[in-house]
Amino acid sequence: MSQYAIELCQLIIEDFFGQIVLATVNMLFFHGRLSLEEICKMSKIPRKYVKKALVVLIQHNFVLFSTVIEGFYESTYYETTWREILNILRYGREILIISKKISKEAGAILKYIHCHGKVKVQDLYTVFCPLKSKNNEEYKLVQSTITHMLQKRYVRVVLLHQFKPDYDLENDLRNKELEKIRFSKIGEAKKSKEVLKNMKKQLQNLKDEEMDPNLGFKKKEVDLIEQRYKRQKKSGDSSYVIDENVFLRVNHEKFITISRNADLVQLVENRIGKVTAQVYCHILQQLETQNNNNQENTITTMSILQTLPKDIDLSKTFVTVSDNNDKSIKKDSDKEISSINEFYPNEIPDKMAIDTDDFSRQIEEDNISGIHDLNYRERLKHIILHLEALSQDSYPLLFKIEAKHFGKWKVDYKKLSRLLQELEYERIIEHKFGYIATRLLRIIREKGKVDEKQLASIAFLKQQSIRPILMALTEIGALDIQEIPRKSERQPSSIYFLWFHRFERAKSILIDNIYQEISYYHRHLKNELKQRQKLLTKIERTDVQEHEKELLPANEQQELKYIRTIEEKILIQISRLDRLIMILRDY
Repeated sequence: MSQYAIELCQLIIEDFFGQIVLATVNMLFFHGRLSLEEICKMSKIPRKYVKKALVVLIQHNFVLFSTVIEGFYESTYYETTWREILNILRYGREILIISKKISKEAGAILKYIHCHGKVKVQDLYTVFCPLKSKNNEEYKLVQSTITHMLQKRYVRVVLLHQFKPDYDLENDLRNKELEKIRFSKIGEAKKSKEVLKNMKKQLQNLKDEEMDPNLGFKKKEVDLIEQRYKRQKKSGDSSYVIDENVFLRVNHEKFITISRNADLVQLVENRIGKVTAQVYCHILQQLETQNNNNQENTITTMSILQTLPKDIDLSKTFVTVSDNNDKSIKKDSDKEISSINEFYPNEIPDKMAIDTDDFSRQIEEDNISGIHDLNYRERLKHIILHLEALSQDSYPLLFKIEAKHFGKWKVDYKKLSRLLQELEYERIIEHKFGYIATRLLRIIREKGKVDEKQLASIAFLKQQSIRPILMALTEIGALDIQEIPRKSERQPSSIYFLWFHRFERAKSILIDNIYQEISYYHRHLKNELKQRQKLLTKIERTDVQEHEKELLPANEQQELKYIRTIEEKILIQISRLDRLIMILRDY
């Protein structure tokens, strides 16, 4: 964690929670893992205030704690999770996303959870539907909204092991496994392997518990009279309802996934086309649903065909040459099923050809008319064309992992995240230094280490023109220089200077600079508000609210309009910078 990230966290904590919480966090930032007594001693704050501050920080998941046994006593240690603190900058964006995707009520519920950190479901009912009758329409609306948010993973259930740091959790599991086999008569090496194996299994079980689709739900209570007619109920009725006793908190990873998928869809639209981007968006949505259920990132062509919205017109994207076989397909569609490979050029290798013999029988078992329907086959043909366009692109958008059954596809999110980060970094370089700087950066990234003369030759530019650009890129950390002497004498004329690019280092330097800029904007906004403290205090009065035009003089109205404009511009700029942080750090 850099000093600029710490500085930004301090500004955020001070703005939202005050000086005592800030002093408590500062002790953990600068001294690391501390106990309650150590925090009180170093900060010189009374114990009761430190305990209240820690409760607030733990409630918002800004501090994790672990209890360990030292001698004959138990000691609890606390440490910060600085990334959770920085997530405060994204609260507005997350509320906007969920309001668009679900409803305004969902946005209000998410805002309440943001303000309180962790919230019991029963408390949400108390706040958003004071009438506690379960037959009330308002109660049913709130219940369905919370259920939808939990099913889609916008919020997650709080579990006890999530309060601990990862390494403390691993140590606890390791100690438990060691205690089980302490008196066993096996060798130390075998014992260590057994402990490690069981520990990984326990960690996987905890992860599976977090991804359990039924986590946070309980079986619906059924009356004896209703139980008689249970079989007569519609199949769509759910037998599970959300448990009122569980605690919920916001799942920030879900919103990062939504933003990443939106960027990928925009990338496909810019490179290939709008319709292909719609197909790709549908694929990402299906994979997102699978990830919610802890499934792999693969999808078949037939599942895409069956779930793709019918209003997406796939036929006007690619220009296909009319084939004489089309007429025979129309005439003989009731007699035989033509191979989908007839729609492809002959250059496709045999190993990637699509064999439909086995799959045709499988289709006929479920839907006899489907494969014989010409429109059905035409839509299948067009979907495969879009999928092939995605898989054959130079960017790793989609990978074909199976050719049979019309194809099976995989999305490699790790490679795509790296691609989005590199593209965003190139956009920033181009904005600061121009297109030539981006061009030189791409050449150096592709070639590895390049001499200045060789670089000028590849880029078709003069050495004198690229040298200042290379030096400017070196100053911001985008490039590094390696000196290789030709002779034992280290003279400038007898030294090779090789330029190279280390993306992880360049990215970390840029992230620190963005942290610094966000901190500057926060301080600037704070100073602007401080200068107009009297006016802001006046408009916070209940008798002035919503009657500002009638009660405030003209000069104060103008001043209020000015400060609101300044605040809006600064917050928009902070949101844009935080989006860069999300791409470069969290994707």
